Amino acid sequence: MMKLANLRAGRLAGTGVLVAIGLALAGCAGTPPDDADLESGKQLFVSSCGACHALEDAGTNTRIGPNLDDAFRGSRQQGFDESQFAGVVEAWIERPQPPMAKDIVVGVDKENVAAYVASVAGLSPDSEIRASEPFVIRPPVPGGDAPGADPPILLPGEKTAGPQPGSEPPPEEGEGG
Repeated sequence: MMKLANLRAGRLAGTGVLVAIGLALAGCAGTPPDDADLESGKQLFVSSCGACHALEDAGTNTRIGPNLDDAFRGSRQQGFDESQFAGVVEAWIERPQPPMAKDIVVGVDKENVAAYVASVAGLSPDSEIRASEPFVIRPPVPGGDAPGADPPILLPGEKTAGPQPGSEPPPEEGEGG
C-alpha cells in the first residue's frame, strides 16, 4: 500500500514539474486569440477531454488523466499568465502522451479548448486534490519484440500489474538486489 501511495505522490509531483516546465516554455507561445469562444471551448472540453481530465468548472470528475485544476493551481497562485496556460494546453493537444489521442481537437476548436481551460483551471483554491488512476503496461503481443513492432500500451483503471512474461517479479523492499 505504501508503494502505491508513493507512486501516486510521485505522479502528482511529476505533473507539477511538467506544468512548470511547460509554462516556462509557453511564455514564448503567444497569447490565446481574443476572439476565442469560451463556451464552445467548454462544450468541446466536456465532450472530447472530460472523459479523462477533471476540471471543476466543466463538471468533469475523472481520474484517468491529470486533474487540470490541480495541474495549474500552483502556477496560477504564483501569478503565471493565462496565455501561458493556453500555450501549455495547446502543446499538450499537439504532442499528447499516451493514452491521450493525437489531434483530439484541431484548429479553432483547439484554440477554444485551450483558451477555456486557461480561463478556469486552478481557480478554486479548495478543489479536491486526487492522484490519477494507476496505469499498467501491457506486454506486447507475441512476436511484438521484433524490430519496428509497436511498444506495449498503457491502459487506465487497473490496480496492479503482474510480472511481464519472461521476467522475474521485482524484489521486495529490503531484499538484496
